[in-house]
Amino acid sequence: MTPDERVADFQARVDYSPDSVYRHRAHQWRYIPIQPFADEPDILARLEITPASCIRADAYWEIEDDVMFFETTCERDSKRPVGNYIRTRLEGGNVAYGILADSAVTRTAFEDTMTALFQSGHLFDLYPDALTKIGSEQDVDPNA
Repeated sequence: MTPDERVADFQARVDYSPDSVYRHRAHQWRYIPIQPFADEPDILARLEITPASCIRADAYWEIEDDVMFFETTCERDSKRPVGNYIRTRLEGGNVAYGILADSAVTRTAFEDTMTALFQSGHLFDLYPDALTKIGSEQDVDPNA
């Protein structure tokens, strides 16, 4: 998909379910989370799940005229160490990953990870061969 196609797809999701769109509290980026956050008691009660079960959260993230898929996972549920990672998809666009030290994914931790990825300056760099830990090119994971 091209950036324009990803943005059109995101907008179609927004149009279909406008109440599902969140705004990043500090930067006002729009994103659509797929799973609930551990610090959303009303949603968790409606779904009959506990905060401790929120060990991952993914979202479509609209950023700088493109849309990126963003995944977070708690370290206890990951084979990778805590950190931020990026992988370029064969069909185009990057997927950003955050492995969190927290025991559950809160909205605050999720948005803090978005900010860290953006501030890294690597969010749109291409990593077509492997999942790459942001911050050091030596951190390429050839098994990804």
